[in-house]
Amino acid sequence: MQNFQPLTDAEMEAVRKVQDIFRFMHRIACTACRCCTDGCPQHLPIRERLEQVAAELKKKEEPET
Repeated sequence: MQNFQPLTDAEMEAVRKVQDIFRFMHRIACTACRCCTDGCPQHLPIRERLEQVAAELKKKEEPET
């Protein structure tokens, strides 16, 4: 690499914020295919509940901006 310039403090802070965002994304590995819902003997809305849980996790873990 030629003319390498290290990241500035502001650029590093931006990188950290992006890392924080990706850190809490996709905590629940659901593809929304509904296979679990279709086969549930209790007919529970599993996908919707997982979405609710993911939203709550996001609220709790979302980095301050």
